[in-house]
Amino acid sequence: MLEKTEGIVLHTLKYSDSADVISVYTGLYGKMTFMVYRSHKKKSKFKSAFFQPLSLLDIDMEYKQNRDLQTLKEVRTAVAFKSIPFSPAKNAITLFLSEVLFRSLHNERDEYLFEYLKKSIVFLDDLKEGTGNFHLLFLFGLSRHLGFEPNPENGDVYPYFDLLNGVFCPSKPLHRHFAEGETAKAFYHIGNSNWVDAAQVVTTRSLRAEVLNKLMEYYQLHVPDFRNINSLEVLHTIFA
Repeated sequence: MLEKTEGIVLHTLKYSDSADVISVYTGLYGKMTFMVYRSHKKKSKFKSAFFQPLSLLDIDMEYKQNRDLQTLKEVRTAVAFKSIPFSPAKNAITLFLSEVLFRSLHNERDEYLFEYLKKSIVFLDDLKEGTGNFHLLFLFGLSRHLGFEPNPENGDVYPYFDLLNGVFCPSKPLHRHFAEGETAKAFYHIGNSNWVDAAQVVTTRSLRAEVLNKLMEYYQLHVPDFRNINSLEVLHTIFA
């Protein structure tokens, strides 16, 4: 059955000398996997530029239910990025976030999540200030869609954030999964910020790194089989 859908590229895996396995989060079916046969010809339908991390695509596919690998018929760029391909910082962010999404998202369709991802990626491409905090706000927003958003109640007065239970608390939790001090305050402020306030949320590089590490710990606690993110070190290096 021929289908058309929008898609966001999450992951590319080299399958052979002539083929790649591409993971895409689609508006129609959620996360899907395609086998793409590469060609070095100028007129190739499936150029590698289409499948960069978080690329936004219009997809024509031959869909077969209960099939792990679907067949691409044609792809087109849905949104041509103006700044992401030319910015080392934004490139590092898209590489990191695509890996987080690849490990977090599932096959189920979620139109609200898809719209959140699409609008966020376009916002990043347009963003001129606050790039260094974009991924922090993005991860908070993503946690909301995935069902484990931090509860902001009492975050303005309690000094600890319990990563295991997703709440602020007045005393140190009886386990090791918590944030405290400026990191806990940052969790509260990020959770109450919007994209426009991104540049003012976290103002030092050391705090940004600590908040990101705690966010990754938070995801590991709440997303099944969430492994270490290989691109995390690249992101730390860019913003160090």
